[in-house]
Amino acid sequence: MAEETKRGVSLPDGKKKIGIILCAVLLIAVCAAVITVTVKRHSGGDATIPAQKLTVFVDKFPETAQETLNLLNQKISVVQHENKEKVSRTYALALSDPDQKLQTPQRTALTYLSGTVLPQLSAGFLPKEINYGENTAWALPDLSALPLPEEYTAECTEDGVFQLTLRYGAAAKNITSEESAGNMNAVIAGFSDIMEVKSSAFSAKDAVIYAEINGTSGILRRLDIRVGYQFSLDGTFTGKHSNYGDQTVAFRLTEETDYRISRAGVYFGANVYYIPQKGTHSLDVSVNVPEGFTAEDYKITYTSSDERVLTVDENGVITPRALSEKSVTVTAMLEYTKETGVFFDVCDVYVTVPVKGVSLSNKELSLAAGQTQTLTAGIAPQDATIKNIIWMSEDEAVATVDENGLVTAVAPGETKIIAVTEDGHYSKSCVVTVTAP
Repeated sequence: MAEETKRGVSLPDGKKKIGIILCAVLLIAVCAAVITVTVKRHSGGDATIPAQKLTVFVDKFPETAQETLNLLNQKISVVQHENKEKVSRTYALALSDPDQKLQTPQRTALTYLSGTVLPQLSAGFLPKEINYGENTAWALPDLSALPLPEEYTAECTEDGVFQLTLRYGAAAKNITSEESAGNMNAVIAGFSDIMEVKSSAFSAKDAVIYAEINGTSGILRRLDIRVGYQFSLDGTFTGKHSNYGDQTVAFRLTEETDYRISRAGVYFGANVYYIPQKGTHSLDVSVNVPEGFTAEDYKITYTSSDERVLTVDENGVITPRALSEKSVTVTAMLEYTKETGVFFDVCDVYVTVPVKGVSLSNKELSLAAGQTQTLTAGIAPQDATIKNIIWMSEDEAVATVDENGLVTAVAPGETKIIAVTEDGHYSKSCVVTVTAP
């Protein structure tokens, strides 16, 4: 089994990684022995902050069509070769809405197609499913030969899910499979009850690929592929429709194959947690195991990379020992007791005096293009353990900001420079107006 690597991304030139998954908020009950850590972003800031700016991801968030396609193919390859996933597939064929001005023979044919042919075919396209540990080589289509999409979007949700959409025109033919071709031929054969088909043709005209990747775990969780086919049939109507004689029937079908993927193993709810020194704390952990497994069929063990800062017991309950600006790696390892299988996940835990807020030296700033000025951020309380600040600009075409708060005016316009605390994601912004030099 391929070894899994520790989640996180390090920046060049020794810069400390400042993108951190949504901060942990602790619910502390009076005299409670155990506190469950939940994930939450503080909403007390005065600016909208993109999730991909604040999150530690396994993979770099794709910013180009090539990066988007490469990331999708990489995740498909993982499913095909690691055999750790459970894959469920559903399949559907749908007739595009016909033009209401269709002539009677065409309308008759399409009514028969949608009312008889497609339901019969759909009944034969039963959902397919493979379970954890089974061979997944066939589970997802191979899209490695696809060219760059004609259009694409890459978005990140607030909970760190990459939503990728790739749109194709003529290149849709590269997505079709032998199975799809067989299904399309079955559509044509379905007309045999109402017409004698003398010649026929179909071709893929366009396609949309939609994927969801859990950014914090790097796991592909959904792949939905829709391909639009154009059909043309020449033939002679038979039986009670024989009065229509020779006709050409043209129509469009959409084939949709939807894959849902879940991965065997054990997972923390976040990559990074901040906890206070007081009390004890349990991190949220989820487990995916083969169907039919019970708690007796596997065991989970937890370890701490530095027990001087915190310890973790057999139930995943953390006891802080000391404050630390450096994170401690907590590992959860799942082992099957009746068969081979070892999976693990890690998270970084900081024991801190938590940040409660942030202030900025300026609320507004006016600069001429080419000028620079440094903004200063203040952390409250002063004895907060993690004082790192994430700096970002809403529009870098107007003004940029570096990791030290140095603002550089680029071109006339207005934007916001935002300072966000690494611990807690509290934010303040400064409105920057840039004028011509």
